[in-house]
Amino acid sequence: MKTEVIMKRELFGRPISQKSKSGYFSATELVNAGNAWRMSKGMKLFHFDRWVQGDAAKEFIAALS
Repeated sequence: MKTEVIMKRELFGRPISQKSKSGYFSATELVNAGNAWRMSKGMKLFHFDRWVQGDAAKEFIAALS
């Protein structure tokens, strides 16, 4: 496929965009869907900006590299 296509997947009843060439999902849409689910269960919201600055995230990213 030469042209990038944005596919729509569903998670917790919400649409999540995925790029056809790279397979990447929209992190913003994933977090929003997850937070909607967390709210429905009475859980605290996930804050990606806080998570990505933490040590666990830095170790995870380093391991992926």
